[in-house]
Amino acid sequence: MKTGDKPLGGGAFGLTAALPCGPANIDFLDVPFISQVLDGMNLMTFDFHNEMEKVTGVNSPLFDQEWDEEPGLSVDGCVKNYYEGGAGEYAEKISIG
Repeated sequence: MKTGDKPLGGGAFGLTAALPCGPANIDFLDVPFISQVLDGMNLMTFDFHNEMEKVTGVNSPLFDQEWDEEPGLSVDGCVKNYYEGGAGEYAEKISIG
């Protein structure tokens, strides 16, 4: 493929992005804008925790763990941060992985 090619079967190409989940990283994004212009937002819901932390736990927890020093380091926390940051209107564009 090259610039200007059409997708097989017609239509249009979509624009997606793999997006960070740490609350501190989300703060650097213009969530309302990217939610509007992207066709898909792939939230990188992994590697929330690592060996550098004092307490071990689930690498990619579904919900915040009680010992988390920073709230939102979970799949649930990530999605909520995007919703509250301006992506709620475009929820159908969000996928986790």
